[in-house]
Amino acid sequence: MVAENIIVENAPSFEISDYVFRCAESIGINRLGGYVKVVFEDHMIGNFSGETDGDEDRVDIRFSTEDQDDGSLKINIAHELVHAVQILTGRLIHIGLTLDENGLIAYKHIFDGVEYVNLPYEDHPWEHEAYQYEEEIYASVESGGETLAEVQSAIHPH
Repeated sequence: MVAENIIVENAPSFEISDYVFRCAESIGINRLGGYVKVVFEDHMIGNFSGETDGDEDRVDIRFSTEDQDDGSLKINIAHELVHAVQILTGRLIHIGLTLDENGLIAYKHIFDGVEYVNLPYEDHPWEHEAYQYEEEIYASVESGGETLAEVQSAIHPH
């Protein structure tokens, strides 16, 4: 099945564009509602290599192609597409800015029904999950693997 709910803009090569589609299919994005727009940019403010945001209807992913070889970019794509699944399935909700218990501005997320306010990046459970599967997704897609049933089972809601 072709991931028809993926839009790719400004890919640095056909190989990278094709990889996005194959990666999305391997983790089951083609079976989800909503769509994912993937945009490649020369440089992103904040020196991020990738960034994902959205809701259950639309996920926007941006990648910086600056200082990334194809291998690093592909692993980054796998990582951010895990976030796309988390968002499209409602497991990850970016609430955005809110006030914490002290009345200070804080970032709020909900992941698997648990609220997180101003949690340090290295403690984000949604990041742990994306890092856990990015290499496996990359290796499978690069070797011509079709679908990753175990990864899909882990990242899709039960």
